[in-house]
Amino acid sequence: RAGHGPRHEHGKTYCEEAEPENHPERVGAQEARLAQHVNQWLEKADEHTILGTLAVKSLAPEVKTCAELLNPENRQHLKRANVDEIVVRGEHLGNLLASATVSPGLPRVFSLLLSPEEENKMWKVEIPSSYIGKTAGELASYFRDNHQALLLALLSERKGLVLDKILTDDYSAIDQFIKRKFEEADRDFFGKKERVQVVLNPSHDVVIGEEDAAVVLARKRP
Repeated sequence: RAGHGPRHEHGKTYCEEAEPENHPERVGAQEARLAQHVNQWLEKADEHTILGTLAVKSLAPEVKTCAELLNPENRQHLKRANVDEIVVRGEHLGNLLASATVSPGLPRVFSLLLSPEEENKMWKVEIPSSYIGKTAGELASYFRDNHQALLLALLSERKGLVLDKILTDDYSAIDQFIKRKFEEADRDFFGKKERVQVVLNPSHDVVIGEEDAAVVLARKRP
């Protein structure tokens, strides 16, 4: 037993060997307790985030929401609540560390892109109406020549079909029954929220649509 000195019995002295602090069993128990405390902390933090986000969505479903989670397994709860953006802390850390080995200097690029002190920033901007129907190559030339901006991606926000818009005006008992059955199914058949599709580094021949927006890298918003 650690911390105990010699023991005297019947005129003899017995020395008890102290259990070292780094004994495998002791270390294992300590790590297990630490892991349990960390997991409990993660769950409590995510629980507060989920409950708060659900409250916002229930009071104002049209409000754009973004939530951060610590445990990726809790993502499904926010998806059911139609949260617009879900960020999991440290989700891409492994890929970033791997890229540092394969391509040294690449993590610095990511850091600069996300740094608030960097002069060049990423902007989500509307596409000029004159470029609707034109190609991504033409749009990239427009941003480069007129704003010294690089076209990084296209965002396509497609609004789903709203069930209320296809039901009859008198909202009969049949309509109520149909709506209730869809809600009980707990599936997003009609796309209650906007579907956002991201196309990184779009090909020059991609045609720009009315629902598209651009993500550019520039010193100021174009």
